[in-house]
Amino acid sequence: MREHIRYYRPQSVAEAVALLREHSGKSAIINGGTDVLIDVRSGKFTGDCLVDISRIQEIKGVREHDGAIIVGAGVTIEELATSRILQEKLPALALTGINFAGRQIRNVATIGGNVAHASPSGDTQTGLTVYDAVGLVASSEGERTIPVCEMFKGANKSALNDTDLLLHFIIRPCAAKYQHFEKIGRRKDLAISRASLAVLIDQDSDGTINFARVSLGACKPSTGRMPRTEDFLLGKNPRLSVFREAAKSMSAEMIAITGRRKSLAYKEPAIEGLLLRMLIPLL
Repeated sequence: MREHIRYYRPQSVAEAVALLREHSGKSAIINGGTDVLIDVRSGKFTGDCLVDISRIQEIKGVREHDGAIIVGAGVTIEELATSRILQEKLPALALTGINFAGRQIRNVATIGGNVAHASPSGDTQTGLTVYDAVGLVASSEGERTIPVCEMFKGANKSALNDTDLLLHFIIRPCAAKYQHFEKIGRRKDLAISRASLAVLIDQDSDGTINFARVSLGACKPSTGRMPRTEDFLLGKNPRLSVFREAAKSMSAEMIAITGRRKSLAYKEPAIEGLLLRMLIPLL
């Protein structure tokens, strides 16, 4: 582990933004530290300054405001999983925290860090993108909003700048009756996702699907919606044969993005089975 790394603990957004500007290109933001400290110990982090934002109250908590749910970037994964508001209004997002690592990690890891790190296997990204969440970001130039789906430039490549501070996520609840999230890992618990999937489905009185959102994670460079699969589901009446076709459509859509790689021998049937399993309750 490198020595002589300066450590700052700002008490406000303004103080943190000033520090990030002063040390632009040489600093890293730390809150839970579950990703950044690994980079520090491995030598991947080459800067000389850590800005600890864990004391900033403005980035904490889950609340409702003007019809939207505001989720602070400093909300821990455990808080995400246990929030009554999220369980009731954004259940697919709350579910992303259930099997996220172990309890010790969930108690310190934050949703903001999970997004900012831009790992393709970040489960909260799948839950956020299926709800079309928007992030509020502060910098020395002021505040701006960025759709979460635009925060990823590729595997572990964030669109956020060195001087950006992610404050919170703005999410509009969805009226869809079926909202769910599941993941596949090498083990049931304490495993990084090999595939993660969030779906929002609503139906007419006769069962016809009139609303569909599908977000896939850990299977392509960046987590995001699967528009071709969504379009395929719209107007369909739930049948096992239809859902099997939808699963094939999603794997084909993924392959169109990633190309054919060795991991497809596992991932292609795995994500098809995952989507099929998630849609079965609609029959």
